[in-house]
Amino acid sequence: MKLYHAALFPKIFFKINNLFPDEKLNILLSYANTDYSVEFFCLKYRDKVGGIILDSGTWTANHSKSIFPGSVTVGGFINYLLTCKELYTHPLFDEYFSFDIDHGNKGFGINYQNYLSMIKAGLSPTYVIHDIYGDEISYFVDKGVKRVALGSAQIKTLETLDYVMNKLKPAGVSVHLFGHTKFDFISNFPIDSCDSAGWAYTGVFGDIKVWNPKKDGINKTDQIYLEEYSDTGTKHKITLSNYEYRDDLENFLHDTFKMSSWDLLKEHDGNYNKMLVNAYYYSQLEKIVNQIHKDKGFNTGF
Repeated sequence: MKLYHAALFPKIFFKINNLFPDEKLNILLSYANTDYSVEFFCLKYRDKVGGIILDSGTWTANHSKSIFPGSVTVGGFINYLLTCKELYTHPLFDEYFSFDIDHGNKGFGINYQNYLSMIKAGLSPTYVIHDIYGDEISYFVDKGVKRVALGSAQIKTLETLDYVMNKLKPAGVSVHLFGHTKFDFISNFPIDSCDSAGWAYTGVFGDIKVWNPKKDGINKTDQIYLEEYSDTGTKHKITLSNYEYRDDLENFLHDTFKMSSWDLLKEHDGNYNKMLVNAYYYSQLEKIVNQIHKDKGFNTGF
């Protein structure tokens, strides 16, 4: 399984690379934000990156106020990918996804037409499924497609993911899971790849994630709230002041990053330091889940 870091900041990338030169992060880029990222990751520092995949940018276009309405279109996406093929002798992306402009459960018609437009242009997109209960899954299984992405908001529980995987995996379909790195999801099913911007969002809310070998159970993730904000809703969270393994955490931070928990709270660098710790957690999670997949006999990988 490959875990892709979405919208990774160059500063975090450099910190990871400097600390762990052999750690090649997988990157998910978005067509909605290709200004510097393609040149940076796909060209200038490609030898320091693992896999690179390109999202169509439709989620960003539908949700971000910073994107000019109508600037992300299927025609523009097609032209961009064709231009990349013409300009460079090697593919910039290991994979790119279909233009799934409608993320609801009734968008199969328009999303499939956009997919066909890309196919007719000579491209090979991975189709993004949004309605797990409609005709999308059976249609592509019947056509013999061997790779799809799951972008459905309907996938909220282990039961719903089990329902989908039982339709796809027996047909030999490789699966990318959009926006999900929940441990139960990616460890219990033969997910071939997934992505998340959790390396950033977790820190924004004042939390870090670490893998705690002393924790009981198969999922040894601890999410620790650093108590830097006034938050009355933290009574059910693990906080830095009540963390049972505080000494182990401090040793981990020092041995791995040459810093302490205080460095996570600094006014200027604290946010970036939290992002660094969280990005490292997700890079390690990929290795941990791959070992679990191997132990379970899953044949995953992309």
